[in-house]
Amino acid sequence: MTDRLHDDILNSLPEDFVRRMQNWARTVDGTPVSVSKLEERVDHSRREQPLPLLIGEADDTHRAVQALPQRYQEVVGVFWTHLARDMRWMSTSTPRCRLWKLGPASFREWLQNGHERLIVSLGQ
Repeated sequence: MTDRLHDDILNSLPEDFVRRMQNWARTVDGTPVSVSKLEERVDHSRREQPLPLLIGEADDTHRAVQALPQRYQEVVGVFWTHLARDMRWMSTSTPRCRLWKLGPASFREWLQNGHERLIVSLGQ
């Protein structure tokens, strides 16, 4: 693993898939939905604006995640909504993960399988 948590996982995935999943996670984790404007100011500069949420894409991604078998839904959802946590925490974060007695290595394997299924499902 690199210095930053989960960089090895994120770097192994297609860039557009990572962006799509981050967009989806922002819509399901309680992040307020806001609109971003890119208006130029009088001095022809732009203030830094957050990336806008792509609601239609997030809805499509949510349907694809919900179409996964339950174990992959759980693992993918935990990973993308808790990127700041480590695998050990993720592997015991929900009652289902505790019931399945996942360790960090098993969690990561299920995550990889879930990602592969999602990538195929989303046609990426």
